[in-house]
Amino acid sequence: MGPTTRHIAGLGWRKHAAPSVSPPAQSGGLGWVATVKELGWLAGAVGVLLYAILSFLYDRFYNALGIEAEDVGLTQAVILSRAVLGLITLAGLAVAIFLAYTLLLAGYWLLSRGIEKLIDRFRSRLGISDDKWNELRASWLFRLPTYLGTEFPGITTATPKSPFHGGELLFLSVVITGAVAVLSFAFGLQAVDERVEEAKAGKTVKPVTTLFGLRVLDVHSQACTAHWLGDPGVAPDALGNSDLHCLGEADGLTVFRTGNATLRVPTSQVATSSE
Repeated sequence: MGPTTRHIAGLGWRKHAAPSVSPPAQSGGLGWVATVKELGWLAGAVGVLLYAILSFLYDRFYNALGIEAEDVGLTQAVILSRAVLGLITLAGLAVAIFLAYTLLLAGYWLLSRGIEKLIDRFRSRLGISDDKWNELRASWLFRLPTYLGTEFPGITTATPKSPFHGGELLFLSVVITGAVAVLSFAFGLQAVDERVEEAKAGKTVKPVTTLFGLRVLDVHSQACTAHWLGDPGVAPDALGNSDLHCLGEADGLTVFRTGNATLRVPTSQVATSSE
């Protein structure tokens, strides 16, 4: 009959409005798209920071020895590839931390569920009233995973909101990224300055590595001996010095350091061996 229905009630007419139809709830299934975009921006920011830090540290080391980083093959493309490798390593570390975090929460949840069932079985003997038991079940002791934003099956009470969501999650990510950048820069700066002093003192300098053996800064100053292969009449005298160190090679030239001087010779005209 249309949007309304009329019927006789006594002598009058009664008019009922048609029941309103609520629009279907919007699905949050596309929330992961925003998360992926945020992670993409975060990964890009971390990559740029790593590239800037590596470029600065490489220049600081080799400039102190009188050469450029490009003289030993550390071009912008090479440094960028190192930054990408570092980004992948950090991403793997983040995934490992997340998995460990999830496993710990899952273990805690299983333990708390076991304790909950055990108490529920004997709570009459323990003198725990229904109100007290419901209050205890709703406490953080049994609901810690939900307060940390992790849901597990079997939790029927209202799930509290995670303390980190939306803009807060992005803010936290930025803070963590900034902290990692500052710590990485401070660690790298100290490591580079120490290796500069070692190189100037004639000691062998090895790349900077982490506790897991991952190479972070590929800097070198290796004690070596050089044998001239070209015309003996034009052999550089400095190649016979006892404090000769090889810094690297690029574009067909091998770079040596002896004393406070650097020496560049054609790679095809010299054979080097590390000491």
